Amino acid sequence: MPRTEALKKAQHKYQQKTVKTVAVKLHSVLYSDIINRLDTVDSKQGYIKTLIRGEIYRDELNELMELYGRVSKKNINSIGTDVLEYRIERFYEYGLISVEKYKEMIDFLTKLRKSQLM
Repeated sequence: MPRTEALKKAQHKYQQKTVKTVAVKLHSVLYSDIINRLDTVDSKQGYIKTLIRGEIYRDELNELMELYGRVSKKNINSIGTDVLEYRIERFYEYGLISVEKYKEMIDFLTKLRKSQLM
């Protein structure tokens, strides 16, 4: 079914408000390794987003591990156990923490929720 002009106009208006386009220029010699890698993936956009999200999650994991190392009621309450659990699950999903560390941290949050600290 062909798109009407009104639909095209509405979609264009929506995309102008919600979509950010980022272009990357790569020198074919200097960045041939990057170009070759991108040529091997089905979705360049998806691949790049996954890499960036992984780095964001690693940064968050480092912050979380710092917090985990010096737990106090104030620190946990300022973030919230639900947020921490969500982050821990994302870290595990992205392979940034081992199964053992995931279980340890989830068990810790569960005990913390039940304890007098919360």
